[in-house]
Amino acid sequence: MIRQKPSPAGILYACKRLKEGHDNCIYIGDSKSDILAAKAAGCYAIGFYPKRNDPTADERDKLKLGELESAQPNAIIGDLSELKEILKRDTRLDLRKVIALYQAGRTSIGFLFGILKIIYN
Repeated sequence: MIRQKPSPAGILYACKRLKEGHDNCIYIGDSKSDILAAKAAGCYAIGFYPKRNDPTADERDKLKLGELESAQPNAIIGDLSELKEILKRDTRLDLRKVIALYQAGRTSIGFLFGILKIIYN
């Protein structure tokens, strides 16, 4: 049985199934536990928060963003279009081999394919 986040077990299991090392993977998450799990697994951690630059964000939104920031991800994006530029800037990642990991439980699989399309185009 795989333990829940912030345990890195699920991420490491996915890396093993993909036959990729954790250092070739990015993990995109929208919560503090996502980022903590990614960091514990040794993956490049990206926080996803669509209201990051939204002027209509309320106090609750700002608290959620603060919680995400407190986990100290490698980067925080508000839109998938920001992903490719971040990955180009960070020389630790080999864009030819990077694998995007995203827990698709609450989000459409289209989100995952959107990430992969941005990375590999």
